[in-house]
Amino acid sequence: MKKIAFFGEPLVEFSQHYHPDKTDNNIFFQQGFGGDVSNFAICAARQGGNIVSLSPVGKDHWGEEFISLWEKEGIDTRYIKNTESKGHTGLYFISYNDDGHHFTYMRKGSAASQTTFSDIPLSILKELDVFHFSAISQAISTSACDTCFSILECLKNTDTIVSYDTNLRLSLWPLQRARAIIKETLPFTGFCFSSYDEASELTEKSKTEDIINILHSWGAKNVILKLGSKGAIFSSKYVDYHAVGHHVNLVDATGAGDVFAGAFIVEYLRTKDAVDALNYANAAAALSVTGYGAIHPIPEKSKVIEFIKNI
Repeated sequence: MKKIAFFGEPLVEFSQHYHPDKTDNNIFFQQGFGGDVSNFAICAARQGGNIVSLSPVGKDHWGEEFISLWEKEGIDTRYIKNTESKGHTGLYFISYNDDGHHFTYMRKGSAASQTTFSDIPLSILKELDVFHFSAISQAISTSACDTCFSILECLKNTDTIVSYDTNLRLSLWPLQRARAIIKETLPFTGFCFSSYDEASELTEKSKTEDIINILHSWGAKNVILKLGSKGAIFSSKYVDYHAVGHHVNLVDATGAGDVFAGAFIVEYLRTKDAVDALNYANAAAALSVTGYGAIHPIPEKSKVIEFIKNI
């Protein structure tokens, strides 16, 4: 079976909720799991992918919880290190108001941010069909960024597909550095995923055609521009295709872009058809926004297939 590895920072999630009796405006936080590459991996696993974690966690309660979660989802955790010397497991809070959802992170000094290339088992890199990471994987620290580039150098001139999401978090690094690192990364990539808002800020363009053209000019061979409720666009030298959005009951969009990428990669490996993969990922991402949190609403493959049949 095709093997997909991911590298980045898993994060414990605490999502804000209100008690049914709101007379005292009582709030509680429901614990879950997140982190962009972990969301990607769990989605990919639920679509039938063979997934390997290269993302370290801390030697703490939450690290053990992550390992248990991944193993329950069928993700191979043999290659990750979870030692006390490499820091704690990161976490974040989601709060909500009339302007939407807001994120507060506690990730400084996390295990993932202290990763070096020596933590990555070279043997597994030789077995990969896909390697997935994101700009967040690079932004969390200099050593993590260097590790990403070292992995890319190892994969250069191999048949491994590099899957990359330009997830832009300006709380982690300034726009100028983010743009420079992303431009250096794109020539290594097979598939570049980017959301419209973040890509618009990166490229300083508002028209989708201009955004896509710039990402191509920076070295991206295949661009997938995620448009939220308006669907997504796939662009390559050979194909340009727009998958329109689906009308669903939007509850929480947390992690929808990660779900999109995970579903796309697994379906592409199965069919080698980017248009088919785009349509499949578009459906999976739509289903993922119908529940709270990053992990719980991620659909199984059977649910995605059923949804597509009923469109």
